[in-house]
Parts: sequence; structure tokens; C-alpha cells
Amino acid sequence: MASENQRTMLSATSPQPSYMLSAVNNFGRPTVRVTFQLKAELGVGTEPPIDILNAARRVCLDWVRRRFRDIPNIVPRAAYSGDGFEIDMLGQLIQCASARDLNLWALRLRHPDAPFMDNPAVPGRTWTVDLALAVHDNRAIFSIRVLCSSLAYSDEPIALTTPRIIADLVRAIGLRDVKSISKDAWLLKSENDLLALADLIMKPDRILPVYLLTESNAQEAGLNVSPFVLDPTDLGKNTLGLAHVCLMPNHLSYKWSDMVGREWAVYGGAARIYRPMLNFEQDSPYSHPKFLLDKIIAWHYLDRVGEIAFCDYLVDRSRHESASKRLIWSPCRFIEDLRPLIYEQERNSRRGNEQQSDAFQREIVSLKTKIDELEKECEAYNDESLATKRECDHLREINQRLAYQNDGLREAIRAKGDTNILTVVQKPTSYDSIGDWVQNNFAGRLEFHPRALRGLKDGQYEDLSLVCDSLSLLAEEYRNMKLGYASREIFEDRLKSLGLELSNAITETRAGEEGNTYYVNYPLGSARKRKLDLHLTKGSSRDQRYCLRVYFFWDEESQSVIVGWLPSHLDTRVT
Repeated sequence: MASENQRTMLSATSPQPSYMLSAVNNFGRPTVRVTFQLKAELGVGTEPPIDILNAARRVCLDWVRRRFRDIPNIVPRAAYSGDGFEIDMLGQLIQCASARDLNLWALRLRHPDAPFMDNPAVPGRTWTVDLALAVHDNRAIFSIRVLCSSLAYSDEPIALTTPRIIADLVRAIGLRDVKSISKDAWLLKSENDLLALADLIMKPDRILPVYLLTESNAQEAGLNVSPFVLDPTDLGKNTLGLAHVCLMPNHLSYKWSDMVGREWAVYGGAARIYRPMLNFEQDSPYSHPKFLLDKIIAWHYLDRVGEIAFCDYLVDRSRHESASKRLIWSPCRFIEDLRPLIYEQERNSRRGNEQQSDAFQREIVSLKTKIDELEKECEAYNDESLATKRECDHLREINQRLAYQNDGLREAIRAKGDTNILTVVQKPTSYDSIGDWVQNNFAGRLEFHPRALRGLKDGQYEDLSLVCDSLSLLAEEYRNMKLGYASREIFEDRLKSLGLELSNAITETRAGEEGNTYYVNYPLGSARKRKLDLHLTKGSSRDQRYCLRVYFFWDEESQSVIVGWLPSHLDTRVT
């Protein structure tokens, strides 16, 4: 582990991301969010697939029975033999259906939100867990999808967790996503393992990301760190069903670089995420992010610092990506797709009028054709979306290079003492003009969230010049400190000269109690939640004319300051 002094020394460049899933939309209507999903092959041995399906069905039913342990015989005995059933009681619904001839089985559990850890139940919120099993191409397949439905007033952020059934199936039967899904990290030992790793990350049907941790060289790094910096046991346990965790010793790092190319490699205690559908020829390396050792040991996330904070960040990132990806569920069918198939079989087995049966059959065939067409259309839209994302990643890479070049030019001008070129244009004389002033002077360094622009419209703080100076401070001295261009002392001297203070805006627990007040959606247009975790302050009066607050967070990806609210104090439930 890195020492506190080392973390303090490096903390000026540490990012502070905070991903949350939004429960609201722009239409004031109920929303449905996917919070977890997985499709994986069942079993790791040589058992017949139908035996594996039957065993997995028993595990799933035992999982349901444990959830309702206070209700005896909640799961009918016949269900263990493959019979369907339905139970609707006290706002909770359990549905189970089975098509034995087709080797298909599905179960749905729907229940209202319940207290979780220290969080109370959220009114107006319902959870649905869909499980499905199938045998196809001599393989047993498992699928799970968890949905959270929120009424318009249920706008608290949605917690992302992994259902216990995943651990149950891994332990009892085994799950595979190209390779076995395990809570234990995969320690690479030989060049054959490197070949297997390359095969894993390039498999087009891989669903889970690969988290590759490399062995650090403490002497070269000059840091007191563990061999793989992060705790592989902790990371593997917390990303079960979310990611594959791999460990690469030093002696294999250079061979890995030779295999995949330097821009795709990772070594010296750094970590890398190889996302699904990796294509070395078309993907930007920045789409599969790399995190250097000094960044990891100085990471800030959710009131934590260092390696533990980075581990938490990776876990939350994997949960967010699990919830946002698109999966093709075939051959599995969730219950809303399986039941019509069962009814079709029943209708065909009870023919009374042959002509009527033929008509029904023709209708069914046409509906199936329509569904197939719609599925193909959805796949086409998905392909287009992925292509657009790759293009966006490429453009973002270009933008980052231009930003780096711009920063270099600015520093070169400063070094020559020709600072007149860098002088900020005259400060605005009204709050309405601040948005344009920021865009003209600090583009690429400081960005206003739309919520901040709304706050400016009602700005009452009497010292408009100080508001502008605070924004300049964030775009210049603060950003330079975060990027390592300037020392913390320069920033703190400027902060003191303006009579401002920098502090945490609110604790994570308190922020959760305030709904969405201290969170914004970022990047814009996404459902990703970012906490306004820091603020510049001056004054403590509740009179907005004499109290200044500038709420913001540092975005590592764009390497810019994102301002979410100013110039007044954000209201809390107390105020």
C-alpha cells in the first residue's frame, strides 16, 4: 500500500468520478431502468446439458425459497420437476413457466422496494428479476435481467447491486463467459496464458470486460505498494458476474506488449480495461482505458483515497456497464416471451376446427416473421449505435490531443513571460453574460452544466467580480494543479488572496438523503450521475447577496472542471 505522504504528494492529479443511475427522465412519467443483466453458459464439466438445466432450475427455485423463508412451501414441490406456477400476494408476484419439449424455463419475481443496508425503502419503486434457462447447440444457457421501475416522484438514485443468484450458480454449477466466471483473479503464468488472454479479449461473443492488473516494481516506482497494487481477492469478489480479473507478472508484460502492440499494452503496476467487442484494427486505445500507477495510488472516489478508492471505482464502473449494455437473449426466453410459446403449443394440441387451427397457425407464422424482422432491425440500430460510438471515441481522442497541445502552448507562452496573450477579456457586468464569458475564455478547461446556467439567471451575490475570479481560479490554478502543471501552493495562495475556501460540498450519505440536489447527469444526454462533491465558499449568511457557493467536480476524462451550480447555496431538506 502507498503511504499517506505519497498519496498527498500525488493527489493533485487524482480524479473524483461518481457514477449513479438516474431514476428520472425529461417527460415526467414512470421510468424503467435495467440495473443488472448477464447471459452466460452453465456448467464447466461434461454433464449433459439437460441435466445442467435441471440442476440450475433447482438452484434458482432455492434462491426464491430463501427470499421468502418466512412463508413455508412458497415454491410448490412440482416446480422442482419443471411445472409452472404463479403466486400473487401482498404486492409480490412470482411467475414460473416451462416448455419441456423445447428445453426452456423462465421465472419472474416482482416485489416493491425494500430497505437495503442503511437505505430506507423508496415509495413508488418496484423491482423485477427475470431468470431464464435454455438448452441450445448442446449447451445450457442462463440469462438474468433485473429491472427497476420508478413512478415519476420516485427520483432517488438507483443502487446497482449483483443478485445473490449469480454467486449461487457459480458455486453450485459454474458460469462461463468465454472463460469461467469466478471470484478468484486469473494469475497469468506462461506465454500460453497470454495466448489465452488474447483469445479472451478478442472473442466477439465476450460479454464481460477484462480488468488486467500488472505487477508493480516497487524499486523503480519508488513507492511502497503491493505487488498488484489493488487487492485481487477483493476486486474479484466484488466484480463477480461483472468482469474478469486478470493478473500479469512483470516477466510477461513485455511479451504482452509484443503481442498486442505498445499502445494496447500495460505494465509497471498500471491497470487496463479491455471492454467487450474489442477490435484492434478499428477501436481507439482510449476506448479501453489505461490507469497508470501514480494515478491509482492517488485516486479519489466516494470519500476514499488511494488503491481502495480505485477498487471501488472499478466495481461501480462494472456495475454501470452491466446495466447499460445491450444483450441478445436468444435462445433464452424470459417469461413474457415464453408464455405465448406455451399457449401456442397448447392450442396446437387441442385442435377442434382444422380450418380455425390453420388460420391461427398462419397468424402465428406472420407474427413470428414480424418479430424476427423487428429483432434484426434492433440489431441494425445497435450496430449503428456502436459505429457512432467508435466515431465519437475517435473525435474525443483528437479533441484531447488538441487540448494537450493548447495547454503546452499556454505554458510555453508563460515561460517566455509574454502573458499579455493569455489575459482574460474584460469581466462581464451581469450574471446573464457569465456563460458566454466562460465559453470564450475557458473552453476545454471549465464547463458549465446546464443546471449552473439556470442558477446564474437568479444570481444575487453582490460581488460579481469575485464570482468571475472564482471561475478563473478553477480554470487556471486549480486545473493546473490537478494536471501537475503547478504546485498546490500556487493554487492555495491564489485561493487565500481571493478570500475563498475549498471544501467538500456534502458527504456521500447526506447527498443520498437530498435526492438529486447534489447530483447532475454527466456527460450530457447520459443517465450517468456525477456528484457535485466540491465547492468554493465565502460567507455563511443565508442571504444570497452575501454568501457565495460554486459547486463543481473534476472530470478526469475531459481533464476539465465541471461547474454544476452557482452562486447560491444549494438547498437541503433542513433549509
